[in-house]
Amino acid sequence: MVPSHPADKKAFEEDLAKKKAARRAADDKEIREKGWDNLDLSVAEMKFLPSKYYDNEDARIQYSYCELLDLTTNKLEDFPPEFVDIIQTSIKAIKLSRNR
Repeated sequence: MVPSHPADKKAFEEDLAKKKAARRAADDKEIREKGWDNLDLSVAEMKFLPSKYYDNEDARIQYSYCELLDLTTNKLEDFPPEFVDIIQTSIKAIKLSRNR
């Protein structure tokens, strides 16, 4: 319940903001520790991107945490539209050098 007195309300909102920031920091730490922030699919000799990397809920969840996707040194020429839809809304950086 949110207090009605302005001073109490301000203290409540500040405490809530601190708790949210601490939770975000803990979540970010866990993501980095588990390696979910970087996905390395480099040097995999892929000619196409297998559907297991985009056509299931687990992949979509992983991309939502991923900041860097490394697809360097493969033989990729293009990407399925479903994969493009996922990565353009979630991934911050993608490495594509040494492909076709």
